[in-house]
This record gives sequence, structure tokens and C-alpha cells, in this order.
Amino acid sequence: MLVWWLLEARATLANLACLALAALFPGSIYEHALFPVSLAVGGSLLFLALLARGRWTAAGIAGAVPAAAYQTGVLLAAVVPVWLLVGRRRLGMDPQAALGRAIRTSGLVAVGLLAVMALQQAEVGRWDGLLLVEAHYGTGLHNPAATFVKNAVPRPRPPGAPSGSLTGQPAPRYQFLLVTGIVLVAVGATLAARERNTLDLVVLVYTVMFWVAPLVAGGHLAQYRTHLLLLPSVVLLRRLPAVVPAVLAVMAAAVAWQMAGLFYHYILI
Repeated sequence: MLVWWLLEARATLANLACLALAALFPGSIYEHALFPVSLAVGGSLLFLALLARGRWTAAGIAGAVPAAAYQTGVLLAAVVPVWLLVGRRRLGMDPQAALGRAIRTSGLVAVGLLAVMALQQAEVGRWDGLLLVEAHYGTGLHNPAATFVKNAVPRPRPPGAPSGSLTGQPAPRYQFLLVTGIVLVAVGATLAARERNTLDLVVLVYTVMFWVAPLVAGGHLAQYRTHLLLLPSVVLLRRLPAVVPAVLAVMAAAVAWQMAGLFYHYILI
């Protein structure tokens, strides 16, 4: 429903193809799994829709949900100032007004993260409990190029690896390559467009940030769960010929079938 709202609820072939791609987007198994990724995606879509319509306070409240639900969601606080910096002239705002709105909206987004920290402090006595857990999995600054190669280049199964191991399975790599292709097409189409509205700019900033951040911060983490957070990028494909998002949707369906199989066989978590 939120994607359809962002597509202006117009039943064109391109919009319907974009909607199909959204339904089958890489990582879509986590819309149904017991993970907070779907909640983060829903909040992010609402955040983008409200922000593009100038609903600054409402957007900040919506953005607090992804910031509380999933680690990467806090990036929404950075989306606002970057978007205003890029599109301030198009929005017709003076610097002082833009700064005030950025602080208000980003501050409301940060409330979601602060609420989680307060809850952790109350429950386990450590406000940084999540960070301590993530540190065990290698979260930190990494070379994004090295992370990209690690996920894009096939690796043989190590000798003695159990048959039910995720190591050596091609589906996560296919998903990584597919989502990379979707992002490149979406960003390229937006930059090449003669006209870009406020929605295009904010989704563009969101897409770039949410694609780069896991490559930098999650060098040793699985990338496939965070791919679903790039679902809003389908909005940037709406001006392309319908065959482009349609072909991407078919490819996404093939990858989703493989990833769902790994999930239901307890190989993927």
C-alpha cells in the first residue's frame, strides 16, 4: 500500500511492474520471517512518503520506528540533512528553515534509537547492549570494496563443511548481485532523468546510503537481510520502460525462490 502511494496510485504498466518487483524484492523472505526488517521497511516507506510531502514532524515520528526496529534504520536521521543539502533550491527553503526542519525531523528519528538504549539500560543494565552483541559479529569500519568482493565473488565450499551450511550456497551471492544491479539502474535512471522531483531526490539519497552503509559497517556480517531495506528504490524505476522493472521482478522471483528454500530448510537465518 505504501509503495503504491509512492507510485501515486496510477495503474500504468511501469508502476505495476515496480509493484511486482517490490513484492519480490531481494530479501523478501524477511517480510514473513520473525525479524524486525519488515517493520523497518514499512516505517522507512512511510518516512519517505511523508518527507516528500513536506510532513516533517510526521516523517520524524515514522522514522523513529525503523531506528528502533533495526540497526540500519538510524540512517534515516542522516537522510534528511543530506536530502535538504542536495535539494534545498528545488524545495525553495532558506538555509535557516532547512536547518531547523532537519534538526526536528532527524531528532525525532533518533528518539527511536534512544528508546531502545533506555530499554536496554532498564532491562540488562547496559545501554550499549546491542553494540556489544554486534561487536562479536565483526561490526565496525571495513573497506567497502573488500566487502563487495567478498559477497560478489563465488567461494568454494571448504573441505569438511557440513552439507547444511550456508557457505558455498550461490543464492545469497545471486541476491547480492541482483540488488546491486537494481540499485545501479535506479540511481543511474534518476541521475540521467531530465526532471527530478522531491520524492526522487529523497529516495535517491536513501538508496545510496542504505546500500553503502552495510558494505562499510558489516564486513563480516550477512548482507542478505539488509537488502530488503532497499525496497524503496523501486520507486526510482517508475519512469523507465515497463520491461525494465518487469525483467528485474522475474529475476527477483527466481532468487526469492532459492532464498526461501534455504530459509525453510534452516540453512538461512
